Amino acid sequence: MPNLDGMNKDFVLFKKKDLHYLTGEEYEQFLGLQDSVFLGLLRDKKNTNKSYIVIDTDKPYANEMMEIMKHHGDWDEGRY
Repeated sequence: MPNLDGMNKDFVLFKKKDLHYLTGEEYEQFLGLQDSVFLGLLRDKKNTNKSYIVIDTDKPYANEMMEIMKHHGDWDEGRY
């Protein structure tokens, strides 16, 4: 596993398959939170259709991906 010190932690991520751990009520609240964020983005005229590439830090290529991100300025060391 790579050293993640200094990693920019701007995102929250849940695997869809792990949402089964939520109760029905928690799942409904989760969907409500997603809706609230979406409506806020719409109100502020921000892009609501972004996509992201997620890199599992357990993968053997994770260090290489981190170096690529650093090279392109997408690794804000010391930010958090």
